[in-house]
Amino acid sequence: MTTEEFEELFDFLHGEEWALIISKGKDYTQHDKDCLANFKRTAEAIDVPVKKVWAVFAHKHWDAVMSYIKTGKVESEEINGRLMDLRNYLALGCALFMEEKPEQHKVGCDFFPPGIERLGGSRCNCKPETDKKQAKVLAGFAGGIDAE
Repeated sequence: MTTEEFEELFDFLHGEEWALIISKGKDYTQHDKDCLANFKRTAEAIDVPVKKVWAVFAHKHWDAVMSYIKTGKVESEEINGRLMDLRNYLALGCALFMEEKPEQHKVGCDFFPPGIERLGGSRCNCKPETDKKQAKVLAGFAGGIDAE
């Protein structure tokens, strides 16, 4: 696969994953504005830390991927669906960790510590308007961190 083909695939998958997280999120959160509500409710119900609930939920998708790697077969959901779910769980984990310790988790160009460059060698290739939009989305996921 060429880099250009991969970029197209990545963009396509990102759109599919976003649609998936929005549609499934409504059921999982029971229409709560907190995208982490499902993890929090479950954690409270069984008296364990929210991070552990997230880890178990995410791990089931990893198990499915590993099973596919071992057997070459899927028993229920297609492997691409499992991979998209897993990426969404990673994003939810990021939101969970940002909410837990917002001072340790930055968004946009500030995400990269000094001396670390993005792919392509630039320190930051964000477009200011895009970066602000992404920061607001992430801030919403992280429970209201000021993204301005």
